[in-house]
Amino acid sequence: QEGDKVRVESQTGAMTAVVFLVAIRPGNAAMYYPEANVLVPPKLDPRSRTPAFKHVAVRVRAWR
Repeated sequence: QEGDKVRVESQTGAMTAVVFLVAIRPGNAAMYYPEANVLVPPKLDPRSRTPAFKHVAVRVRAWR
């Protein structure tokens, strides 16, 4: 639900966030930088040599 606290986890790290419902494709999450940097792996895309921050897989769990 909007306003709920959740735990967002990636292979690199985890953080607590507040849910805001917005019009984006189902199954996607949008987060702000630099707060979400903890979720981004420190690697470069092999083709473009840019940071791999456009596609970080995350899991969203209920915050306890």
